Amino acid sequence: MPKRAFAITSIAILILLLLIVFQVYLQTTESAIAPLQLRTSSPENVTIYFLDVGQGDSILVKTASKNILIDGGPTDAGNTMVNDLNTYQVSKIDLMVATHPHADHIGGLISVLQSNILVQDIIYNGLNYTSTQTFNTWKTLALSHNLTQGSRGQIYAMSPTINFTILSPTSPTQFTNMNTESIVMKLQVGNVSVMLTGDAQYDTEQFLVSSGSNLQSQILKVGHHGSSTSTSQSFLNAVAPNYAAISCGLNNQYGHPTHRRLTFYHQIT
Repeated sequence: MPKRAFAITSIAILILLLLIVFQVYLQTTESAIAPLQLRTSSPENVTIYFLDVGQGDSILVKTASKNILIDGGPTDAGNTMVNDLNTYQVSKIDLMVATHPHADHIGGLISVLQSNILVQDIIYNGLNYTSTQTFNTWKTLALSHNLTQGSRGQIYAMSPTINFTILSPTSPTQFTNMNTESIVMKLQVGNVSVMLTGDAQYDTEQFLVSSGSNLQSQILKVGHHGSSTSTSQSFLNAVAPNYAAISCGLNNQYGHPTHRRLTFYHQIT
C-alpha cells in the first residue's frame, strides 16, 4: 500500500526548522508559514493545525473520520476557535484534551463546549483549579460529557496506525507546579511521531527522560510557549526533533519565546 502524506498546517505560529531531511516536502501557500508534509507508513492522512489563539495553545488533529482538539487558548479566543473549527469542517470532536487548568489553555474551550459542535470524550489532568471562574465554567460544561482523568500509559487510538499515548503525569499531584502537571502526549502516525507538551517544564522533562520512554519525535511542540523554564538540553537530545513549533502571542507581556531560548535552538541547527 502506498505511503500517504502527513500534513502539518501552521497558522501565525513560529516554526523553528531544526533540521530539514529529504523526506520533508514544503508546500507554498498564502499563509505566512508554508504547510509541512511528511511521508509516513500509515495508510491514512493526518493533518495537524497549530491554531492562532494569541498567547495560548490550541492544536487540532484531523483524520478522515476523527478530530482531536488539544487545548483552546484563552477565553477571548473562543469565537476564533469556533470559527476555525467550522472552517476546517469540524462538526464533532471525538476527543478534547485540556492539558492543564490555566486559562490560556482552557478558556477558548468554553466557547467550543457552548457551540453546536458535538464533543464526545474529554480528558484533563485531574487538577481542580476552583479558584478561577474560567476553570469552574469549563468543568461545569465538561461534566455534561464523558470527562475522565488522563494519566501516564493511557492510549487513545484513532485508527490501527494512529494513536496518542499519555506520557505524563502519573497523577494530578506528581509535581508541585500546575505547568509541570500538564498532560504530555506523543502522537504516533505510523513511523512519524509528534511530541505535544502543553506547558511542561524542566521537572516534567527530567521525569520523561528518566522514565525510559521512547521520546524521539520528528516534531516537538515546545513547552510553555518557549519560556526559559522548558526544553532542557537533555530533553531536546532525547526527542531529537527535526522541527519545533512555539505557540505564543505577538509582543506578549511574558516575553515568550525568550531570546535565550531562540538562541539555544539556533545553536543546535
